[in-house]
Amino acid sequence: MIPTVFEKAHPHRVFHLTRYLKTLNQLNEKKPLNRIAVVGGSQSAVEIILHLRQNYPNAEIINIQRGYGFRLKDTK
Repeated sequence: MIPTVFEKAHPHRVFHLTRYLKTLNQLNEKKPLNRIAVVGGSQSAVEIILHLRQNYPNAEIINIQRGYGFRLKDTK
């Protein structure tokens, strides 16, 4: 679910985790990704940020979340 505040943003550039890889690849084919924002503070958000950092080392990657720090989900 896209947070309400972002619902009116460009639908092809704002997308949910369930469309992450497919949409990211489509966007990158059109134009190199220079600035990427990840909204959320879950473990999935952290994994996405790590994936982006590894695959787009020159991109500016920011995280937007309500709280302070990331929530731990799986500590095994």
